[in-house]
Amino acid sequence: MRSRPISLLALCLALMLALPAAAEQKQVYQDYEVHYAAMLTSDLTPEVARAYDIPRSGKRAFVMIHTRRLDEDSSVPVSIDGELRNLVGQVRSMQWQQVEDAGSIYSLSHFPVTHRERINFILKITPEGSQQPLPLSFQHQFYTD
Repeated sequence: MRSRPISLLALCLALMLALPAAAEQKQVYQDYEVHYAAMLTSDLTPEVARAYDIPRSGKRAFVMIHTRRLDEDSSVPVSIDGELRNLVGQVRSMQWQQVEDAGSIYSLSHFPVTHRERINFILKITPEGSQQPLPLSFQHQFYTD
């Protein structure tokens, strides 16, 4: 897990919240809350992209996942299994990296996309110390440059 200065993640999160198409969403489970957001990597500042080794491109997207334990109000490391599918049934696996910033842990994955591609994300998020994966499914449509 890599550590980065808080200012870089703060820039990334501010950008994600400022973009209507990339609005953060969340799913609440019994003991956990999972926040997720998807956007084009070209919307990242060059500094943020460089810090997290994410190639900036109008034809690449990324997903950020943050999981926190509700009773402790703290970030937890997770393992994520899953895939993304487009509407014509093409399936791609996802590679995840975890980064830590100011005590919070984020999972990031980036991948190529085409204009107006609608992607279904089908994920199983397993918090550290838990045997029960948290199912998370959502859709996002990307509009490339």
